[in-house]
Amino acid sequence: MTQPGITYGDHGIWPGGDDYYGIDDFTEVWWDTTATGPDETHHEGTGLMQFVDGGKRYRLGEWTSDLKDFNPSGAVALYDTLPPGETPKTYPSPAGSSGSGSSSSSASSSSTAAN
Repeated sequence: MTQPGITYGDHGIWPGGDDYYGIDDFTEVWWDTTATGPDETHHEGTGLMQFVDGGKRYRLGEWTSDLKDFNPSGAVALYDTLPPGETPKTYPSPAGSSGSGSSSSSASSSSTAAN
């Protein structure tokens, strides 16, 4: 919901073939002059972008005629927690991985160079 769908090339989404821009869907936003909260530098202020319908995204040709811009019902300026399915995966740190401490790349490089 909060992350755009991204593809490159011809996937039948855009007329005219290849897509070189990547973003395949859109969300409607409006500026709420009375909303308060932190800005991108974490300073409290007044005036925030509101995402219509909680940030629901639409592809080309999927927009509905039921426009809800400037309607605070269902609009979201900031998420306290990410929507389900959009929490980033947790990966183990490469720094925490155990290894023998030696690299085989130099050995394979020198054997390759000798061939």
